[in-house]
Amino acid sequence: MIISAVKTMAAAIVLLIAVTNTVSAQDRAETGAKRLSDRMKTELTLNDDQYAKVHEINKEFISKTMETKKANADQSARAERVKAVKAFNEEREAKLKAVLTEEQFKTYLDNKAQKTQRFQQSRIDRKEMKVQTAPVKKS
Repeated sequence: MIISAVKTMAAAIVLLIAVTNTVSAQDRAETGAKRLSDRMKTELTLNDDQYAKVHEINKEFISKTMETKKANADQSARAERVKAVKAFNEEREAKLKAVLTEEQFKTYLDNKAQKTQRFQQSRIDRKEMKVQTAPVKKS
């Protein structure tokens, strides 16, 4: 009888942890989607209808991305994870193109290219800083 109660308690704890992790992931996806959608609303001057649709698109994209990262957490699955996220992003962009005006979508792509360029430059800058600050080996 005690063993049965312990098993029931352990099962309840596992279930509680699983539910908590799911809710936490949903909250993170919602928070990320809101932050991203708010920025897009400002940058692209979205109307309320567009904002609602863009928010759902972003939420779906972030959720799928988080699930993929969680499922393929080990380093050996990195290429697979990158491929999946790229496919999710292409799907997201197709959906965004259907919601945004031609001008808004062009602005979106321009902003995305600028952010990519800044990211790549910051990576180069960080690598250069590592090289400059690396200790010199004495022979």
